[in-house]
Amino acid sequence: MRNRLNMLLIGRNGIDQLAIVAIIVAIVFYFLESLLNLYVLSFIPVLLLAYALFRIISRNVQKRREENARFVRFWGKWKSSFAARRERRAQSKDYKFFTCPACKATLRVPRGKGKLKVTCAKCGQRFDGRT
Repeated sequence: MRNRLNMLLIGRNGIDQLAIVAIIVAIVFYFLESLLNLYVLSFIPVLLLAYALFRIISRNVQKRREENARFVRFWGKWKSSFAARRERRAQSKDYKFFTCPACKATLRVPRGKGKLKVTCAKCGQRFDGRT
C-alpha cells in the first residue's frame, strides 16, 4: 500500500508548508464551527482541505513552489515582527525604545539616563528623548 502511495506521488508537489497550514486552519475552522453551531461555515474546512489536497497532488510543481515561497516569505516577515515585539516587551524594563522621525528605525536607550540627545545609527538624525 505504501509503495502504491509513493508511486502516486511521483512527479507531484507533495506536502509543503502552505498545505500544512491549510490543513491546520481547516481543523481549527471545523472545531470553531462545531463549538459555535455555525453550520453556515461548514463549507470553509471542506474548501481548505480540498485546496490542500490540490496542492499535494498537483503536477505543476514549479507553480506550487513559487506559491509556497511567497507564503514562506510572508510568514517569515509576520513571524519575525511578533518575535521583535516579544523581545521588545522583555527588554522594556531595562530599556526605553524610540522611533526615529526620519527613517522610522527603532532605537533602544537604557532607562534612567534622563533627557538625552538620541542619534539614529541608521540615518544619523538627532532628536530629544526622555528615559
